[in-house]
Amino acid sequence: MLAFAIYLDQALTAADYNYLLAMRNAGFEEVYTNLQTTVEAEALRTRLLELSKWCENLSLKLELAASVQELATLGFDLNNVGQIQSLHINSLKLPADTPINLVAKLSKSLTVILDANSMNDELVSELHEYSAAFEHLKLGYGNYPYVETGIAEDWFVMRNQQLKKLGFEIEAFVSSGNGDEQHTTLEKLRNVNPLAAMLKLQTSCNKIIVGDHLDSNKVAAFSNYLKKGMVTFKLISEQEILFDHVWHSDNYVAENLLMLGKIDDYRVPIKEREARPAGTVACTNELYTGFSNYLQISKVTLPTDKRITVLGHISPEDLPLLAVIKPEMPVFFVK
Repeated sequence: MLAFAIYLDQALTAADYNYLLAMRNAGFEEVYTNLQTTVEAEALRTRLLELSKWCENLSLKLELAASVQELATLGFDLNNVGQIQSLHINSLKLPADTPINLVAKLSKSLTVILDANSMNDELVSELHEYSAAFEHLKLGYGNYPYVETGIAEDWFVMRNQQLKKLGFEIEAFVSSGNGDEQHTTLEKLRNVNPLAAMLKLQTSCNKIIVGDHLDSNKVAAFSNYLKKGMVTFKLISEQEILFDHVWHSDNYVAENLLMLGKIDDYRVPIKEREARPAGTVACTNELYTGFSNYLQISKVTLPTDKRITVLGHISPEDLPLLAVIKPEMPVFFVK
């Protein structure tokens, strides 16, 4: 499942509603929010209820991360299941210090997400003692907005193997790939294209949450991938023939190149030799006997070649997407 974050630091506006709509239409199914803000209780409660209503209207699920104290400040008692259900949330993410008896009680009425870092055999035993509904229990990692504080990948992999043996589904965060504060779980995925980051985590996590706001180009890239199986690259090039056309990768995966087929009705110019770092979009020219007019993208830095004409370069943040291209996959360039 794919989710995305909406935070309640500011009053919700029409732009926020339109963002919910755009993300739903792109293929996202759930919204994540939390109560970690300095906004006064009355305003925060109003915003939370408004977001919940919007999610219902758009058939989006809602996950709320909150502590006993944070909910109490808004007038909601975690011991009162009816009050929590009145929020119309689909899942509640609780911190590690939440009393186990309360977790067990809530699990009988809604999905409860517990801290993935803290879960262990002892806690599992306690949950069994209190007759928790394990089919409604899941685990979630936090997000780490400050540089260098994210989780190490090797530890994450090892930890997930342990948690899956316990039978839990797992959720984690990816960031938007830019900005000063990025809400990511893995440090290695900070500043990484969010679609590439999502695809990397998809093999080990059941739910992935985009922790930061996506611009319209990234929303469109997710939509293209989720609905059409198409990968979108931002391309810096003056060659208009490359745009407004869906290319397709070859029927095999090459080691150093992404092969995109032949460009018809186009005379490839012969230029001075140019360097071909990873992400270079180029085309074989007439000097390449028997193999002219074939479009390609460099996966690695390749030597200059007079038979190959450089036409442009993919945006650096999109380079990780080169690794996800499979045979005969559609590819689209945008400016």
